[in-house]
Amino acid sequence: MYDKSDKQSTYLSIEQRAQIRLRGSMKSKQRKDTSKFMIGCMVLFFGFIVIYFIVTYLVEIVTYLVEIVTYLVEPFSVLVALFLVIYHLVNHYRTQSKKNRLRSLQIANIDAMKGDDFEHYLAILLKHRGFKTKVTPRSGDFGVDIVATKGGVKYAIQAKRHKEKIPRNAVSDVVAGKQHYGCHKAMVITNNYFKPAAIKLAQSTDCELVDRDKLADWIHDFQKSNKRAISEGTAVRWYERVFRSRSLSGSKTSS
Repeated sequence: MYDKSDKQSTYLSIEQRAQIRLRGSMKSKQRKDTSKFMIGCMVLFFGFIVIYFIVTYLVEIVTYLVEIVTYLVEPFSVLVALFLVIYHLVNHYRTQSKKNRLRSLQIANIDAMKGDDFEHYLAILLKHRGFKTKVTPRSGDFGVDIVATKGGVKYAIQAKRHKEKIPRNAVSDVVAGKQHYGCHKAMVITNNYFKPAAIKLAQSTDCELVDRDKLADWIHDFQKSNKRAISEGTAVRWYERVFRSRSLSGSKTSS
């Protein structure tokens, strides 16, 4: 015969077992959560340790590289300083040379000379440079103002004292006129500069060009070689004595 109290006890036992299983699963979950937390803490701890050692190692490497760069830069900085000193000295020399050339031109009164005076002054400069010179007649010179010879080479030279740059026809005139005087080479000397067309024609015809800068060098060398010091006042008197005392008539106003 079935007892109702036995059935109730059976139900109670089932509920108890369910509660036990529930409590067991909760404890297992807690243990898993605790394990994950501990593992996370350990990972963070060891991660910080690894990062610390990596950063320390990188700092040591950077410090070592800085020391190497400093060691290499020190001699290089000396070279840079030496280069700057040399550059300054060269620039100072160029500036001073340019000033000397300009002063030479001012002292010699090149820009104020008449055409034939300029030709005779160039003849003096050419003689100083080892040429034998002859100034051609004032008219009918066929584009050649001076015939100069040096080392067996005969030059037909045209002197151009102008306020403006020298055009191409100055080169073509002297190149054509050199044949008349039996010259080997042609040259144009000016107190100014040459236009691009004149430079291009001179290159193709083997005509030598002497512009204001090169002429200033000639004058400066001429004055330096003079044993007596030439002041500006004595240079003007020298200019007047050499040229104006010749009492030239019908002199060229330009060349």
